Parts: sequence; structure tokens; C-alpha cells
Amino acid sequence: MYLDNLDSIVELVATLTALTISVFFYIGNRSRRIAYAIAIFLCGLISEYYWTCYLLIVGDTPNVSDVFYYSGWNIGYLLLLFLLLRLKSSEERRYFNPLMLIPIPLNIWQLTIYLPFGGVANNIYQVTVMTAISVLAIQGICWHFKNKSKERGCLYVFVSALVFSVLAFGMWTSSCFDGFIYDFYYVFSFLLSINYIFLAWTLIRSFAPGGEKKKTGVEKRNAAILKLFFITVLILCTAGGLVLGLWLKSMLKDIPGEVANANLYDIITVTLFIISLVLAFFAIVIIVVVNLIERSAEINRLTEARLVADRANEAKSEFLANMSHEIRTPINTIMGMNEMIMRESIRDGIKEITSYAQDVESAGKSLLYIINDILDFSKIEAGKLEIVNADYSLGEVLNDINTIISFKAGTKGLDFYIKASEAIPDGLCGDEGRLRQIMINLLNNAVKYTDKGSVELIIGCEPMGWVNCGDTINLFITVKDTGIGIREEDLQKLFGKFERVDLQRNSTVEGTGLGLAITRNLVELMGGNIEVESVYGKGSTFTATVPQKVASTQPLGNLKTRFANKADKSKNRREMLITKDTHILVVDDTYMNLLVVKGLLKETGITIDTASSGRESVEMAKITRYDIILMDQRMPGMEGTEALRLIREQKDGPNLDTPVICLTADAVSGAREKYLAEGFTDYLTKPILVQALEEILMKYLPKEKIMV
Repeated sequence: MYLDNLDSIVELVATLTALTISVFFYIGNRSRRIAYAIAIFLCGLISEYYWTCYLLIVGDTPNVSDVFYYSGWNIGYLLLLFLLLRLKSSEERRYFNPLMLIPIPLNIWQLTIYLPFGGVANNIYQVTVMTAISVLAIQGICWHFKNKSKERGCLYVFVSALVFSVLAFGMWTSSCFDGFIYDFYYVFSFLLSINYIFLAWTLIRSFAPGGEKKKTGVEKRNAAILKLFFITVLILCTAGGLVLGLWLKSMLKDIPGEVANANLYDIITVTLFIISLVLAFFAIVIIVVVNLIERSAEINRLTEARLVADRANEAKSEFLANMSHEIRTPINTIMGMNEMIMRESIRDGIKEITSYAQDVESAGKSLLYIINDILDFSKIEAGKLEIVNADYSLGEVLNDINTIISFKAGTKGLDFYIKASEAIPDGLCGDEGRLRQIMINLLNNAVKYTDKGSVELIIGCEPMGWVNCGDTINLFITVKDTGIGIREEDLQKLFGKFERVDLQRNSTVEGTGLGLAITRNLVELMGGNIEVESVYGKGSTFTATVPQKVASTQPLGNLKTRFANKADKSKNRREMLITKDTHILVVDDTYMNLLVVKGLLKETGITIDTASSGRESVEMAKITRYDIILMDQRMPGMEGTEALRLIREQKDGPNLDTPVICLTADAVSGAREKYLAEGFTDYLTKPILVQALEEILMKYLPKEKIMV
């Protein structure tokens, strides 16, 4: 009896130790798989605690068929079996080695000699599960050595599981014999207890080989509290259950024999089983609490990460605003001065200077496209890029595209064609600027990567037949080229931001790698999709499908005729705005910017006053009535928004209702909305394009003062 008590106590301590190791590691490094290991040891604890306490209190062993005793272990064996299956790949589960057959006859023999001791169903179940554990463990070990795997975590689990099944086999088999063979029962039992701790270590190693995660001070404190709580509950429950059982036994001694014979000790059995369940319950509580704490910590980490990301986005937005202002300001001077050179050279018939000026204009626009790509992508990432729908002429858009791309294709000796069915409706409703950007991006990309041959733009729609105003059509934009093509493995990353495919071949091609990413986002924002087909070395075909509403049923007609009618206008600068009795104020702290505006409007008949600071503009606005004020935003001393506020606050001032246009190089996402909210009438970005400047003047100047 002494050895039985000692053996039971050792087994209980080993189970508690294995459980504690697993729980402590789970607290330090939450993992679903570690929770799986905890479940195995909890099931073992239910049976082990009940067996040991019953033996110490009653002085006898429970019945081998007792459901209270074997329920925990039986479930634990099954969990271990499922665990071994989860550690294997599908290929490993199908692997067979003759060594896997060894446990089967041995366990059948063990079952035959164990059945006479009762609990037939329980014995069959245990032998079946333990046989399966042995077979799977041998399979895992053989698979590991067959593939010479360097990962030893799972191997240790399989070894531990095999040792567990072998020791269980030896313990159960030796208990069926008398004499010195029976004494081996205690040896196997002691080794099995040690293997419980080894199993805990192997499970932890296989599931979390990297060790515990680094934790903050608060997380370490919480983990220490949970560990202390678990140990306290463990001691109180194990000791308390034993004390309670002994007290119940002493109370039952005073009951008459007839009552005592009526299985009155069953109350101790039930009590001990409940205590074992309480232990399991508190271990589960620990798991739940750890999950809640980890979730809370994860939420805090995500919140902190979001704050960091928000601060980074704010810094990025500020940087982009500064970059936009600093780069656009000199570009404004370059392109503005170049515009004046071009006008003068055309007027004087100096073709050579005109050609140089056109090259400068092309380079300036290319630089502006790169800046706009970066700013547009910033808007897309911030979710602030908006689609503004309005009526437009598809023919006018294609005419502009023809003018822009023909020049670019011509400089590389490429043929450029635009094909479109004459039946396509000319008047559509959508975001004309974004549709134009989609076409230009795809065509620029085609010209950029085509060295010889042609680039073709094909416009189609569905349905092609008769449509009514307000109907929606799918506008097909197809761009074909005979360029270098795209490798199949590069197609997946083609639309990624800052992606440049086939770098070795395209290292000299200019661009940001944002054009196609922006194009895809624009197409998707407009409710469409984009596809690409390519043969490496032969060319590519991009097809964007964009839904557009029909604004007019008038057909597009013949494009060649349409383009020919505007050929003369495309060769010369457009007729300039002509006004009479018009007076405007231009405010900018950069002298060259003032000079550019005055030069661009030199022949419009507009009287231009200039101010080099916000404060100076406020003083001038007190005296003179202006038709329009063009106000720079970023100026030292007093910014444009403050100057605007002071002008609007002038009592009986002559410019209380004068349109004030924000003239700024700030073109980041949300800039227009910000300046309009601050009271500006409209928004014009630098570099100042002649057409945009004249359009905004025509929009806000009194109609009676506009002659052309």
C-alpha cells in the first residue's frame, strides 16, 4: 500500500507539473496549440487527482470500470491522438513503414490478458487508442529520418508519444501478473510520470520554438499575477479536496454499519470528482483571461500602430504639400516664361526657337505628370480621390489625346492611330478629366515601351445599337502596341505601386512606376475593370472598361474628319482672351510668378496690379475695386487665407464680394476642398497653364467685359 500511495502521489505531482509548465508558457506566449496541450493534461489531472485522493482517503483503489476515474484519461488519450494527426501533412499521413505494424499484435495480446480484470468496453477503448498513438508515433519518427528533416520539434513529440504508449503498455501488462513481474508496474509508472513532463516540454518546443514573446512592463506584471493566481488555486484545491475527503471519511465512521454498507462512500467519490473539475475549470479560466488580456493588448498595439500611421500620414501629407509647393513654383516660372517665348517666336516666325520652346514645354509637362502621379496616388491612398461626373464630348477628348500622343509618338518615329465606331454616342456623362488621364496613362506607357512599330487606341462601347439619354453604356478603351511586351511572371505585379518590371531591360525608361497603379484605381473608382494581354517581345494590349451615362445620342462620327477640322487650331496657339475695362490684382511673394502672370495676360486687355505680400494686398484692396483677385496662399508674414479674411472684414470695402481665387502650388489631396472651405471662390494650381488661367477668368469676370 505504501508503494501504491507513493506511486499515485508521484503521478499526480508529475501531471500538475506538466500542466503548470504548459499554463505558464501559455500565459507568456498565447497559442492555440499550447491550449491543446493544456487540454490533454487537464483531462489527465481529472482522473489522476481523483485516483490519488481516493486511494489516500479511502485506503483502496477505485473500481477499474469507474466512469469518474477513467473519463479524464480516456479523453486525454483521444486528444493526444488527434494532436499527432494534426502535426502531420497529408503526404505524411499516407506514408507507410513496416515498423508501424509492431504495436498491433502486442496490444492485442495485452488486451487479452487484461480483459479478465473487468471494464471490457473501457479496456478495448484504451487499447485501441493507445495502439493508434503508437502507430502514428512510429510513422512520424520514420518519416522524419526518411526525409532527414532538420526541424526536431515534431520529432520530439512523436518520440515522447511512443515512449508514453510503451510505458503505458508495460504498466498495464505487468499489473496483470503476480510476483516480481508486478513490481515492474511501479518502475513503468514512475517513468511514465517523468514522460508527462517530457511530453509537456516537447509540445511547447514543437509549437513555439522561438520562445516567449517580448512583453511590456504591464504585460509582464499581468502574467506574473495570473501565474500566482493559478498556483494559489492549484494548491488550495488539491489540498482542500484532500482535507475535505478526510473530513467526510471521519464523519462517515460514526454512521451505523447498515447505512455504511449502502455505498455511502460514493459521496467521497463524487466530491473528489467535483474538486478535479474545479481544478480544470480554473485552468480554463486562466486560458480565457489570457485571451482577453492578449486581445486587449493587441487592440492597444493596433491603436498605437494606427496613431503612428496617422502621424506618418500627416507627416507625408505635409511633406507632399511642401514638395508640391517647392517644385511647382519653379516649374511655374519655367513653363510660364516658355509660353511667352513660344508666343513671341510664333508671332515673329522664328521656327528654330519655337522648336526649342516646344521641347521645353514637353519636358516641363513630363515633369509635371510625374509630380501629379505622386499626388494622385497620395489622394487614392488617403481615400480622398473623388469622381466628379459632368457632361462632356468624347470627340473633344479624343481630339486632345490625338494632339498630345501624336507628338510623343512622332518623336520616337512611331505610328499612332485612333479607331472608333462612328455610332458611339459623342455626348457622355462622367469624369472627363479622369477618363482623359486613363487614356493618357495607358498611351504614354505604350509609347514609352515601344521602340518601333505603332501604338493604337481603339474605342468601343456596349451596347453599340440605339441608346437613349440617361442609359448607361460600357465604354471600352483598348491600347495596343508593338513594344517589348511583358513576361508572364511579371503580369501579376504590373499594377503594383512603384513597380517596374524587367528592370534590366527597362532601366533607362523614365517614370515613377505609379501610372498603371493609378490607372487601375481610377478605373475601379469609376466602376470598371482593366485587363492586360501580352506576348513578350511582340507587344501588349490593355483594355479598360468604364461605365458612362449617355448625355446625347448624337453619334461620334468620323474621327479623321473631326480631327482635320481642328488641324489649323492645333498648329497655332489658341486665340487669347480679350477683355475691356478689366482690373485684377495678383498677389505673390515670388517676383517671377508675378512676372509670369503679367506676361501670360499681356495682350488680354486686363489691367494688372501686383502685390508681393498679403499685408500689401489688404491695403490695396481698401482703395481699389478689382474684378478678380488672384491670391497666393503661402507667403511670409501673412498667408493668403488671413489676407482674404481681412479683405472680407473691411467695412464698406470695395472688394467685399470680389471673387478671390487661391493661386497656389499646393495640390495634395483635399487641398481644393480646404481652400474653398476657408472662403476662397475657386482654386488654381501652379504651374499656371494658360488655358486654365483664361478659363477661370472667363468664369468669374463680368460677362459684359469679355469680348472674346
